[in-house]
Amino acid sequence: MNRGAEIIKLIEENPGIKFREIMRETQMKNGVLSYHVKRLEESGSVKIERKSGQTRFYPLCHRGRINLNKKSETGNPTKNNAYIAQ
Repeated sequence: MNRGAEIIKLIEENPGIKFREIMRETQMKNGVLSYHVKRLEESGSVKIERKSGQTRFYPLCHRGRINLNKKSETGNPTKNNAYIAQ
């Protein structure tokens, strides 16, 4: 599996995942991960939300449904009632 596909799979499985968590899970260095997520964002594969010192990642080609507005107890989006382009 190439690195881009690995990152997308991780984001699909963990919508709202933080940059540092992706680094930890993929064991990629900061610069390498930055390069790949920039390319994924430019291609429209992921949505990157940057606010209050945190960067969170959401899939745009997710096969399921994610509600980007409704938050769970952990503050991450829930997997219900959103409309994601496929």
